[in-house]
Amino acid sequence: MRHALRTLLLAVLLVAPVALPAQVIRGLVRAGGSAGPVPGATITVRDSAGTVLAMTNSDSAGAWALKVRQRRGPVELRVRRLGFEMNSITIGADVVADTLDYEFLLTEVAAVAEEVRVTAAESQNEKRLNEAYRRGWKVFDPELVAQHRERASDLGQLLRSLGTASIYIPRGPNECFRATRNNQC
Repeated sequence: MRHALRTLLLAVLLVAPVALPAQVIRGLVRAGGSAGPVPGATITVRDSAGTVLAMTNSDSAGAWALKVRQRRGPVELRVRRLGFEMNSITIGADVVADTLDYEFLLTEVAAVAEEVRVTAAESQNEKRLNEAYRRGWKVFDPELVAQHRERASDLGQLLRSLGTASIYIPRGPNECFRATRNNQC
């Protein structure tokens, strides 16, 4: 009976998932010249094949922390931020502490970006206004519309108060505005 119980216990232990230990790597990222914090820096841990094992960003105080699981062999701890030179260190396979602390001092460099060409396009309102002028439509100044808008309860009343001659204004809610030129809605 005892032998069977031991065998069963051994089988359960062999099949049960084993929690791999996680190593916490944390630290600070500071600017080399001023020793001020560098927020938004990207910190990555890569294995020897270049696979990213963990990644995070530094907070407003330059602090960061990572949990690395399944670390086999040496890893590279890399810090990058636009406007700063990349910095990295290699953590050897023999470093087995539960928590590692690192402080990075990044050197500021001028960020060179590619040329960006911005071309302004005519807004949709400008296109429609120019099309209205091209077609010979009557266009009311916004100031004039603003004066009459407060007295009108709907678009029909607004157009009546402005004195439009080229539009048949509907009398009922189910009718449409019709052009006098072609009688179309």
